[in-house]
Amino acid sequence: MSDNLIELSNVTVFYPNTEEPALRNIDLTIRDGEFVAIIGPLNSGKSTLIRTISGIIPHIIQGRVYGTVKVCGMDIREHHVSELIECIGVVLDDPKKQIINLTVEDDIAFGPLNLGLSLDEVIKRTRYAINVMKLKGLEKRHPKELSDGQQQRVVLAGVLALRPRIIALDEPIALLDPVGKYETLSILKELNRKYGITVIVTESGNDLDKILEAASRVIVMNSGRIILDGTPEQIIRSGVLERVGLDLPDSLKLLLKYVNDYKVLSSTTQNINNLIKYLLKQNAINKIVKEVSKCFVKKHPRSNKEVLIANNIWYEYPNGVKALKGINLRLYEGEIVGIIGPNGSGKTTLALVLTGILKPTNKDAVIKMLDKNILELDDHVRIKLINYVFQNPDNQLLSNKVSEELVLAYKLLDMTIDPLSKEYLDQVVKKFGLEKYLDQNIGLLSRDIKLFTAIASIITLKPRVIIIDEPTNGLDPQSTSKLMNIVLDLKSNGHSIVIISHNMDLILKYCDRVIVVNDGKIVMEGDPFTVFLRRNELLKIGIRPPKIIELLYELIEKRIIDRNVFYSGSLEGVM
Repeated sequence: MSDNLIELSNVTVFYPNTEEPALRNIDLTIRDGEFVAIIGPLNSGKSTLIRTISGIIPHIIQGRVYGTVKVCGMDIREHHVSELIECIGVVLDDPKKQIINLTVEDDIAFGPLNLGLSLDEVIKRTRYAINVMKLKGLEKRHPKELSDGQQQRVVLAGVLALRPRIIALDEPIALLDPVGKYETLSILKELNRKYGITVIVTESGNDLDKILEAASRVIVMNSGRIILDGTPEQIIRSGVLERVGLDLPDSLKLLLKYVNDYKVLSSTTQNINNLIKYLLKQNAINKIVKEVSKCFVKKHPRSNKEVLIANNIWYEYPNGVKALKGINLRLYEGEIVGIIGPNGSGKTTLALVLTGILKPTNKDAVIKMLDKNILELDDHVRIKLINYVFQNPDNQLLSNKVSEELVLAYKLLDMTIDPLSKEYLDQVVKKFGLEKYLDQNIGLLSRDIKLFTAIASIITLKPRVIIIDEPTNGLDPQSTSKLMNIVLDLKSNGHSIVIISHNMDLILKYCDRVIVVNDGKIVMEGDPFTVFLRRNELLKIGIRPPKIIELLYELIEKRIIDRNVFYSGSLEGVM
């Protein structure tokens, strides 16, 4: 019997009403027990490949499939998804599409129940999946009440409970907090190495370093084609990432300048110690400290002009969950602030309250902007002062066409688009590169264009404070870079931007200040570099700093360097 669980021969896939194929002449075999990462920029064909090998295309999503696709010996054309499910389980990039039951435990048990298993076996599998995905205590909660990251855990738990031979996951860690990302990948590695389950994951770029650390084989896609297939190290050293528009975090690229063995850079304690020995031997510590100080330590003072003051903010949901517990914060003119915290810590609720979408549940809460009480302002006044971009742009976009969405706020507020406003709208369109999409159907656009449309529609109102929730989820590095350049431009024009994110490298690189939220409270605040150096405190609440900070933390703990060297401008503290 062949070891090949997945076999594709000359496979080309078209979506309905399209002339260009989403997959082009794909030849691919994946063997039993492999851990495969499929990486590539947006629209490279990764998700289509997952949908095709799982039978979602053509049975659930329409599409024309040419060539041969076999999974566990079954031709996907001849076997429905319901027949393939014991062979291959799929986790989609949007967990909301896969949640169908009213409680967490019922949703996880749904798959095993439909396999006709005994009640004892269903309970056993459900409890196992709940424990593995750290969902204990949430069993009776409605999944839609949970954060997006927690919902993603619920969906993955449901697939684990099916115990398929193959688990295929589309952008599986995008919505998770930093420790959650590592825990989920550790679970997948354990399932792969201990139980022999074949694992396939896709990644567009922002978590590329973590995915490459977990996988044993990497397939690079671009424009619907497989352009390279090899080990993680072969892919990194080949230069192909840059050619297709992918990239590693700046902090990891810095380390790769001095380290030839990529395996040494994995985040185990043993490897951190080996890395330190290696760098000492190479006399590279001085150089790394110098580059870190130059690139990541913020030395520019912020404005002292307060644009938002929030005092004693509490919020309790109707189900009794206390999401915010006495929040106090300040935002200043022309700064980029990162809000970080574990899944379910209250970050999104805080954003919704600050922007007036939700109202504090305590009467003595205060939210002021420029001496105006936000809580007493009408919507049409408030949204010109402070506005919010949702995690999922689909939840925000209301129009059929991009051009209609960009002027929707004007119409809803009965504002006249005078020549000056028209000129500004044209500038916004050009800034986001939306010219060729103006007359296109928003529902058919890629995530990056939807996100740019959502942000652009907010910017047209020129709010002083803009809160963007998880802006880089599902984006590739090129789209992320484009977005953050726009954010920097907004900052230079006096806007204050708040970014809620699980992307710690992004926070380190771009934010002037970071606020750490846990259990509905602000537990830390300061410049990103200084906050991230509090590594052990952050790990306890589910935050893992960027790899370069973990290295520096160990160097400081071992007294190889002095932490003050980063703030003094001198390298005298380096041994």
